[in-house]
This record gives sequence, C-alpha cells and structure tokens, in this order.
Amino acid sequence: MNALATRGAIAHIIAEMGDPGEALRQTREILAAEERALGPDHTNTLSTRQSLAQYLARSGNLSGGIDVLADLLPDLIRALGADHPDVFDARSDLARYHRQNGNRAQAVRRLQEVLADLGRIHGAEDHRVVLARQELDDLLVQPE
Repeated sequence: MNALATRGAIAHIIAEMGDPGEALRQTREILAAEERALGPDHTNTLSTRQSLAQYLARSGNLSGGIDVLADLLPDLIRALGADHPDVFDARSDLARYHRQNGNRAQAVRRLQEVLADLGRIHGAEDHRVVLARQELDDLLVQPE
C-alpha cells in the first residue's frame, strides 16, 4: 500500500470515528497530491473524489457532495464504464444526497434510473436490486 492510499485509509477511519470534517481536510490534501502524482483520471484519484463527496455530505455540506458527485460521474463512467459497481455507488450516493437535501423528485428519478440499470445487469432478484427497490419504496411512501 502506498503512502497516499494509507492516508486515505486513515481519513476513512477518522470519518468512521465521527470526525468527517478532519477526514474532509485530509482527503482534500490527498486529492491534490494524487492529481499531481497520478493525474486527474487515475482510478485512485477518482476514488478519492468520491470519498471527498461522501465526507462533504457527512459533514453537512450536502450541496457540496452533490456538486462533487455530479462532476465526478462522467469521469467515472469514462474510466470504469457505466456498469461498474463504483459508478452505481456514486449514482446511489447522489440520489441519497438529493433526498437528504430535500430534493425528493430528483432523488426518485435518480433511484429509478439506478434500479432499472441494476435490474438490467443483475436481474430482479439480485440483492443490489432488492436493496435499491427498498430504498426507492421507502422514499415513495415518505410525505413530501
């Protein structure tokens, strides 16, 4: 494991221990170093951008997390392909952040798209499809 990956793992632990603000600060530093050393399209850099979005959202900056993911998704799709699990994670996170940020319609639309694509790839009974369907159902029964 290289130094940047180790720092990323430490930032993740810090976030899990309840300090997403510190994890966010460290992740910004890691991202800057990865962009210099690996380039903006390297899979490690893309993964760190995804972590950045998560820590922004967890620290209360949902709009920031949404913006980072919206910018990241085309790059992830180009680098990994539209059907890659990391792409689905980012798309699901984006829907979740829209939901948490009060944009129910955007969350529903995005979750419906994720559910349709997961079903196409894995079949209706796959656990990922079942979980996505549950998340969408939960969202649909909540009052606006």
